[in-house]
Amino acid sequence: MSMSVNTAICFTLAGVAMLCLSTRKFENLVLAITPMIMAVALLSLIGYVFDIDSSLVFGNYATMAIHTSLGMAVLAIGLYFKAIINVTKTNTLPIQWLILPVAIIGFTVTLGLSFAMHVTAGVSIADGKLLSATYATEATLVFGVSLTSMLIYVLYSKVRLQTSRASRITIYATLYLGSLLAFSIFQYSSQMQQKDIVKDFNARSEKLIRTLELSMFPYVETLYNIQTGFHASEQITRGQFKQIVQRSIDKYPGIAGLEWLPKITKENRQMSQSKALADGLEAFTIFSMDGDKKLPVVGHGPFFPVYYAEPFTQNLPAIGFDATSIPHVKDAFEKALITDSVTMSNRISLIKTNASGLLLALPVYANELPRITPEQRKAALKGYALAAIDVKVMIESTLEKYSESGDSHIIFGDADNHNEILYTHQSHSPNAIKLEELDVQKGLNYTATPVIAGKNWKIDIIAADQNRYSVRTTEILALPVSIGILTLLFTFVLANSQRKFAESERLFKYQTALLDAIPNPVVVKDKKLNIKAVNSAFTQYFGLTTSDIVGKNLYDTNFLPKEIKKTFLRKTVS
Repeated sequence: MSMSVNTAICFTLAGVAMLCLSTRKFENLVLAITPMIMAVALLSLIGYVFDIDSSLVFGNYATMAIHTSLGMAVLAIGLYFKAIINVTKTNTLPIQWLILPVAIIGFTVTLGLSFAMHVTAGVSIADGKLLSATYATEATLVFGVSLTSMLIYVLYSKVRLQTSRASRITIYATLYLGSLLAFSIFQYSSQMQQKDIVKDFNARSEKLIRTLELSMFPYVETLYNIQTGFHASEQITRGQFKQIVQRSIDKYPGIAGLEWLPKITKENRQMSQSKALADGLEAFTIFSMDGDKKLPVVGHGPFFPVYYAEPFTQNLPAIGFDATSIPHVKDAFEKALITDSVTMSNRISLIKTNASGLLLALPVYANELPRITPEQRKAALKGYALAAIDVKVMIESTLEKYSESGDSHIIFGDADNHNEILYTHQSHSPNAIKLEELDVQKGLNYTATPVIAGKNWKIDIIAADQNRYSVRTTEILALPVSIGILTLLFTFVLANSQRKFAESERLFKYQTALLDAIPNPVVVKDKKLNIKAVNSAFTQYFGLTTSDIVGKNLYDTNFLPKEIKKTFLRKTVS
């Protein structure tokens, strides 16, 4: 098990700090090293809180464990305060020494949090799209940089700022940071709500994809029923075929036709036409289609014409059509024979309705012949059971049973055929944004590529309902508005208190000037003999400073004889 790079860095820096402390040399260096350890540890902790790895991992090395991060943070704090204690024993440590740790930790935490916000952001959508853009990352970055910069400025200028200037900076900083904090919380709440919306949308989309996959099983199962019927009997009549498939036709509206396509070769072609005549198909011919024209099929075959088809009247124009005259359908038939399973063709136009359709094919074999290998199955092939599917009807009938699909547009494509669009389902929600007005690349969408009947589908689900998939601002405004109001109130109170303080300062300076104008020594005391002020003549006469006298009790001072102090005390008591 390898040690992560950031753990090694922390141990190295901690070792250097301990060496400096033990040798009593370069102890000031510890005040710079320990914030670096704290910064690395905090980055790791931020990664664990937001469940991200990119801020924790260097190359292919392992991440810093959470207990290691906590331990390093505690160690850094301990070493820092130990260094402060050692330095202050011999020297006065100026407050400017806090600048470096504040800068390192402040900027590091700011960058870490903003990066975490960026990584965990649900979506970031341009204006006019279903979801609005959030600025949680930018707001966090600006707030952190502003707060850290102000702290550095205050620490650096603490001994240089005039009281009035410091007061103004405090008021402006409070208003600015409070407003920025309210905005940051609003953006963060908006981002979190969008993340929840995306999570809910993805869960609903996965459920819908599963429903669509399951909806195809009955169509596939119907072909196996046909196969079983032909395997159970050497001869299946048209009436018997109808009995086998009628229940499926009645139950599944997406079925445009269920058909039997026998294998016809040059040797049995004449016999097949005679059999068709006996079945009542007087004009049975094997044909292909060239646009709207029927062309007789010539050659040695084998051919796979439609012979039985139900519903009969609806599919009568397809009787005799050689499905393998369409190259991609022929490929699907060959794949079904190789895999001995149901396969699906590319999109076709159904002969009678010209609707968008798909063909499902399943081989049927002669029972007396082996069919273990593809070669054996090819020799035993009797024909194909075929299902013609109306894509629109199949999809819409499925979605009608799934109530949660109405708030989204759904695009069905053929991933095996250059993502050809098979069908587009438009949302029925009255609050839906039209598909052409949505940017599919930037909007809230979910894409899946399920394998159905041997074909890779591409299903894009695009959120369309503005009410369901938009951020509800009213639900997240309470906290930011409260912070904004509290900021204004606090700023007002702060400004008012500083105004009163400034007035008292001016009054104090005025009173001091009046006292200093008196040439005789003057002392101002309260009833309890606490000294409140003295004039300059007093300090000059007694050789004292104002700080030596003001705030003390008159009885505790030494500049007056005891008899006089007792006289003041008796007058005070009386």
